[in-house]
Amino acid sequence: MISGSISESLILRVHQLFHNYIREHDGLEGKAPVEAAGIKVEGENKLIRIIQNASRGRWMDSVGSASFTGC
Repeated sequence: MISGSISESLILRVHQLFHNYIREHDGLEGKAPVEAAGIKVEGENKLIRIIQNASRGRWMDSVGSASFTGC
């Protein structure tokens, strides 16, 4: 079982990731921040794709090449 503080921390990090990268924003004319920055995230579930790439150490490579690609 995951302790409360770890679980809460994880939930907050995922929410922050979703809000800052995936969720569409009115101030960005309906675009998600990742789209407004010109970063292409491939796949049906963008949140899962970003988490997968980050866990594999591909975050900086993906940002540098302006895309998040498949596994």
